[in-house]
Amino acid sequence: MLTADAPLADWRVAGELQYVGERFDNASNTTRLASYNLINVSASKQIDRDWKLLAKLNNLNDKNYVLANGYATPGRTFYLGLTWAPQK
Repeated sequence: MLTADAPLADWRVAGELQYVGERFDNASNTTRLASYNLINVSASKQIDRDWKLLAKLNNLNDKNYVLANGYATPGRTFYLGLTWAPQK
């Protein structure tokens, strides 16, 4: 996994490249799963002393991939969040 983040104006932006190589899905090593890579990006902004806004886009390239046979994996997903961390 390769990650990078930097400030941009009032925001903190980040990118992530995740690579998973070929691997096997069973104990006898006969079911091979293909390698894949995912690109994720995020941005956050402190909107108040106690509040932070976060936006994250996972699987930017909407890649079809398999973690394990028979299990669904999400396509492109977007998250928006607000965190509250009171400061003393």
